[in-house]
Amino acid sequence: MKQHATISLFLFLFLLIPRTIIGQGTVTDLRSLGYTIFPTPQQVDLEEESIVIDGSWQIMPEESTSPKITNELLKRAQELHGIIFSGTGTGRIVLKITQDAVADISDPGCSQQAYRITIGQGRVIIEGNKKAGLFYGMQSFLQVLKPISDGRFKLPVGTITDWPDLELRVIHWDTKHHRGKMETLKRYIDWSSYFKINAIAFEIEDKYEYPSHPVIGHPNAFTKEEMHELTSYALDRFIQLIPNVQAPAHMAYVLKHKEFEHLRAEQESNYQA
Repeated sequence: MKQHATISLFLFLFLLIPRTIIGQGTVTDLRSLGYTIFPTPQQVDLEEESIVIDGSWQIMPEESTSPKITNELLKRAQELHGIIFSGTGTGRIVLKITQDAVADISDPGCSQQAYRITIGQGRVIIEGNKKAGLFYGMQSFLQVLKPISDGRFKLPVGTITDWPDLELRVIHWDTKHHRGKMETLKRYIDWSSYFKINAIAFEIEDKYEYPSHPVIGHPNAFTKEEMHELTSYALDRFIQLIPNVQAPAHMAYVLKHKEFEHLRAEQESNYQA
């Protein structure tokens, strides 16, 4: 429950509020038609029609698209919606990177994360200015799929265009009082990327083995190899893990050792105020 609460809180604070402050609002035609994308896209231009997608559709990545991005779409479509795209039908989902697919964004960092989804009969085009933008467009595509029945999903015909208000969108994972399993952390990363988070402050304290100073690492700490694995997993989803080692007052496990007790603010206790 803790990680779910953390996601909800920080997504609200870092994504929803900034867009509301600058006047974009949170209600679009998507919302009025019963579709959801979070955070709310910058521009939505819909027609009155809709289309139906099912597992017979084919994913068609253009040459510029990384196989990792394509595989992530296939994986998450199955995990979230039970869709296994077989390509046996005539429907096509095109993935591509197009320079200036979304133009005139003043911030270069935000421009790299921009995307456009164009939805028409028998064809959906997801394109990003860069790889990150394409990845975020895929997340919005997965979010906007509206289940009907029998493994079919509805999409509105039109264009969805989006880019972030903030180049860096950070949430927090605290390992001080527990050591999450690798599969739990990967699931946390998956859900973070789904909501277009691109950085996680990974608070370590004693949960790293510290190869050059192992005494300050907990026996059940993450190994160097495990941290490399998590870092790589996150980067494949355009998330940067930011190691966060708190000041000595927050490092009770370290301060309990004889050789570090001189760093305590209160000498009789390693738990600092």
